[in-house]
Amino acid sequence: MVETLDVTYVCSGEFDDFADLDRIFQAVDGPVRNVPNMGWMMQICRLARAGDRRVLLGGDLGNITISWDGWEQAFDHLAGGRIVSALRQWRLHYINSTRSPLGSFRRLFLEPSRLATPKIVQWARRPTHSAINPPFARDMRIVERAQQESRNRAAKAGSHALSQRLNAIIGVEFRGEWEAGMLALFGIDLRDPTSDLDVVQFSLGIPDGQYLAEGIDRSVIRRAMWGLLPAPVLTNRRRGDQAADWFGKMSRGRRAMVEENERLRASSLAAEALDLDRLDRLISNWPEAKNTVQGRVAEDYRLALTRGLASGRFLQSFERSNRQIAMNSG
Repeated sequence: MVETLDVTYVCSGEFDDFADLDRIFQAVDGPVRNVPNMGWMMQICRLARAGDRRVLLGGDLGNITISWDGWEQAFDHLAGGRIVSALRQWRLHYINSTRSPLGSFRRLFLEPSRLATPKIVQWARRPTHSAINPPFARDMRIVERAQQESRNRAAKAGSHALSQRLNAIIGVEFRGEWEAGMLALFGIDLRDPTSDLDVVQFSLGIPDGQYLAEGIDRSVIRRAMWGLLPAPVLTNRRRGDQAADWFGKMSRGRRAMVEENERLRASSLAAEALDLDRLDRLISNWPEAKNTVQGRVAEDYRLALTRGLASGRFLQSFERSNRQIAMNSG
């Protein structure tokens, strides 16, 4: 569509997502959250380095800034008594998304209201996406801290829409460490114009209604790029699925996961912080491919299982470092 682009394709299925975890731990000094993305992310940096490209531009914060879809404002319309506007946006949402009318109503109105538990607290109470050990979560007061954090952010923002956008911005605070790590590993400087402070401030200052102008979501960026990007790109409303090949890759590495989880049981930190029994059950009760597209199964396997194994390996590396420091001090 764009003749001036020289496209390089990366086949994610060819690369082991877990292969470089130990190097990543050393480079970023922390665990990895979304392991199924690691294979293709690392390969992009390798290819860039091999091609003598030293700077890569990304758009990680674009969904929150220049290309925010605008749907969170529907609840603010309802709370402010603008019933017609709220109902109009509800109808647009289920027409333009894959959700049913009831699903859209829950997404736009019930979840952010007092009728439903805030999402951050839902995740803390039912952490299907996380492998945290329930007793450890209670000791760390995860639910209570999540509730307080949710209240504090909502109070500071003043509106649901702004609160959700600020939450997302705060949620990517790890990116600085990641970018520094990729620079150390590959000599590749990762930069994101959509997270430039001036861009963030400008985007947050645009009236919410402009992001859903004429019933079109992401309206600001679609209008700004009209004539600059191909029409099929600007009018596209389909959403891609990150790491869509995760099940095939994980199935091929199932034996290695069994061995990894067995090694974690030798770690006192991993045994305390992670629900290793749950990880065992997930690996033993491997799902059929047709059941892995979305929902609970995807959360259990693509998120909880991979995060648990990766976090456990990080805890093991932390323990090894502490033992080495103790030996050197002795």
